[in-house]
Amino acid sequence: MSDKTLKNCSLNSESLTDAWILQAENFWAHNKLRDLVATDSDNALSVIFDIATKAKSDEALGMLAVGPLEDMLHSYADSHLDRVKEYAEKNPKFARCLLMGIRITGPHSEETRKFIEKLAEEAIRNGTHPAQ
Repeated sequence: MSDKTLKNCSLNSESLTDAWILQAENFWAHNKLRDLVATDSDNALSVIFDIATKAKSDEALGMLAVGPLEDMLHSYADSHLDRVKEYAEKNPKFARCLLMGIRITGPHSEETRKFIEKLAEEAIRNGTHPAQ
């Protein structure tokens, strides 16, 4: 790939190559967190909180949102919603993450859906919603 191919991108081909290799070399972390969500939801939620806190971009928050966080909420919303609410109140980055494309499905998720809708309404009012 030439640098001309990347003209609409802020990276040159070498930077893209390096970033792709770094992501591929660390893909184990994605798989490990997915497994942790399935086997140890308490610990997984703590890791999710840490990732949201340390994330340096909306892209990272979005990947967290539509991956492990969405899986966590889909499978364990009832048992962890109080922790999620409490952390969202304390951490604006985590609250923002909750608004980045998560789909809440299933009959047990009505309270979770209402919480995220309320969070979205507040973010829209405050001008802090990621879609704005």
